[in-house]
Amino acid sequence: MELAIKLTVPVVFVNLAPAYSPDGWLGFLLGHARWVDAADPDRLDAWAAEIAQRALDAFTSKPAVKEPKPSTTPARIADTAAMLRDVLAALGDVRNELAAVKEEARAAREEERRWREAVLMRLGPA
Repeated sequence: MELAIKLTVPVVFVNLAPAYSPDGWLGFLLGHARWVDAADPDRLDAWAAEIAQRALDAFTSKPAVKEPKPSTTPARIADTAAMLRDVLAALGDVRNELAAVKEEARAAREEERRWREAVLMRLGPA
């Protein structure tokens, strides 16, 4: 985020967590910024199109150099949407892998707890 601000690059915020509402420092940072709620996997095409349109709007509304604005033709939006669909799918995979790692860590902690109880039972009262 700091780099984006320094380079004056527009940022599109995307939420991948179901039923998440930013609060604390993140809520303050986002303020009234528009962000895409992409937590529902059934709406992947709609998110990709919305993110693509926002990104194109952001990049074409404030060009860094005085050049003609690139057109936001439906073909360009579709290309960007396709690319973002791939990115969102990859982010979904990462989210699923993270959930699996968290589950493995929880199972390992549970296994460790059972072993400790078994050892304490064998040792008897202290």
